[in-house]
Order: sequence, then structure tokens, then C-alpha cells
Amino acid sequence: MRKFVYIMERTSNRSLWAMMTFQKEIKIGIANDSERRRREVDNAIKGDIKLILQKEFDNARAVETELHEKFKDSRFRMKGGAGGGCTEWFYLSANEYQKLMRLIKGWWFPSPILTGIILILLFWIYLIFTKYL
Repeated sequence: MRKFVYIMERTSNRSLWAMMTFQKEIKIGIANDSERRRREVDNAIKGDIKLILQKEFDNARAVETELHEKFKDSRFRMKGGAGGGCTEWFYLSANEYQKLMRLIKGWWFPSPILTGIILILLFWIYLIFTKYL
């Protein structure tokens, strides 16, 4: 059976803490059908929920557990929700959010800036070896 690791964000009715600290409220979880899960969470808590990303993994449970461990210091329980959808929430700064996206997408380069620097260096090496410099 297919299992997806998903990333969702609450985009409205965010907590005062999230707004004051410029953090995103992110839910990291697993599901067979991420869009169905998004609708369930959207009905369970206040605010609009947006599905940011889903990626299929053979070991989705292990990937989810590892992501929860990496961001455990930012974890919180959503208040005021009914039923499922109140757990597995994280306050993430812009840097933490980018790190999460890189981890789940499997990017090798740690940042777009480093990617640009590496590409420039490779271009200069190419010029040196082709004697166009």
C-alpha cells in the first residue's frame, strides 16, 4: 500500500506566537491519501490547511519519525481542535522550513546560495581546462 509523508501548513487563524515570531505552523505526517487527510485536518481544527508537499516512501513511518525527531524542539499540540489533526504540529522558522523541504525532497545541496557558488566554481574550472580564461 502506498504511504506518503506529507507537509501541511495552517494558513489562516494562526496562533499569536506564530505571528509574533514569524514562524510557520507545519504539520508533518503520513497518509495513504494526503488530500483526504488534509480535508480531515481542515475540518478538525480552526483555520485553513494547505497541503504543501507529499512524497511517497517505502519507509514512510521511519521518515516521519526521523523528521519529528529533527524538529522535536519546535513541536506543539494544536489547541481547540476536535478529533484527529491536533498532533504532529511544529513551529518552524524560515530556515527550519527550508531545511525540512530539503530533507523531504532529498536535495543534496544545503542551500541555493551554495548551489550557485558550486556552479560558478565548476564554470571557472571548465574555463581553466579549456584555456578560455
